[in-house]
Amino acid sequence: MAVSMVGKPLSCDEHTLISSRLEYAYVCVEVDASMSFMHNLNVENYLLDEPFTAEMVYKWKPLRCHNCKVFGHSRLPPPPPKQEQPQNP
Repeated sequence: MAVSMVGKPLSCDEHTLISSRLEYAYVCVEVDASMSFMHNLNVENYLLDEPFTAEMVYKWKPLRCHNCKVFGHSRLPPPPPKQEQPQNP
């Protein structure tokens, strides 16, 4: 399953399971908090001569701390320090 390149597949809907819908797959995936979310995936298919690009759409993404690399809270990188403007006397 190509989705295993994104993370650990946990579950999917029935249409995805029995391959009755070809437009998209609906899968719940566990991802590593230290990794970036993938947005495109090159997939090889034995029915096609060349690989095709599958777009990853996330229904929901949890908050992720960029500092400690865990899900559940967000700590954005600190903003750049403000430069003081010289004051005119």
